[in-house]
Amino acid sequence: MSKTKKLIKWLKFRFRIVVMSRQTFEEHRKWNFSRFGFISLLLVGTIIIIAITSSVIAFTNVREFIPGYPDKSTKKAIIENAVRLDSLEQEILIRDQYLTNLKQVLLGEKPFNPELEISSQIPDTTNKHIQLTEDENVNLVEPLSKITQNHEKTSGTTLSSMMFPPVKGVVTNSFDPARGHYGTDIVTAGDEIVRASLDGTIIIANWTIETGYTIQIQHKENYITVYRHLKKLLHKTGDRITAGESIGVYGNTGEISFGPHLHFEIWHNGVAIDPEKHITF
Repeated sequence: MSKTKKLIKWLKFRFRIVVMSRQTFEEHRKWNFSRFGFISLLLVGTIIIIAITSSVIAFTNVREFIPGYPDKSTKKAIIENAVRLDSLEQEILIRDQYLTNLKQVLLGEKPFNPELEISSQIPDTTNKHIQLTEDENVNLVEPLSKITQNHEKTSGTTLSSMMFPPVKGVVTNSFDPARGHYGTDIVTAGDEIVRASLDGTIIIANWTIETGYTIQIQHKENYITVYRHLKKLLHKTGDRITAGESIGVYGNTGEISFGPHLHFEIWHNGVAIDPEKHITF
């Protein structure tokens, strides 16, 4: 007899499981099985138990009792620390650029990367900052509130004529500094390509817990544009970018993103500007 026939015969072998009284030997329950049926029943039961256990762990607070899984307070602390770290990295970059420019100005040299006319700043308690420009002058400028007012009055024509829309779509959430929303949310269809609004250099191209894949570009006259929640980055930090060049793919990354969209910001001298006043999306 071949091995296959032996296996089939072994699987077809039938037996009975009986539940009976220990004293009277009276049968209360009985089940007839083949070995194949019994093994199948065990497999199905195991899959059901695994599915129920996974669902309980995934959708209830039971998962917090699993060693190594963070509870709500730990997860909140992780997110807050990630945000602080991201902000610290940006502040360190600004400070390093400022110190480099200041040193070169004092030595009679041109500031770092003068073709970008990078203007670095370190805030102080008087709400003023030092600005370094290509002609090597160090000027003390107005408080940020006054800068915002003056800029909104004067930059409407020149800035609007130069800026390229990062994506074409529908604005779903407008600029509103009062509630901490310093940009504009644009929704479009599919895996749309996100493009740079101005010529410049990428100063940040990374991923954060809250905003997902993010790109920041330094432009002339100390303008910075920010592109958040990208699905994919197409460039890295230090790359030179031209207006309209592809920099990433439209997406839905980061914990504060609740659907596919692009969060787009414009900053000038550390002050957020309403993108809708300068770009038609």
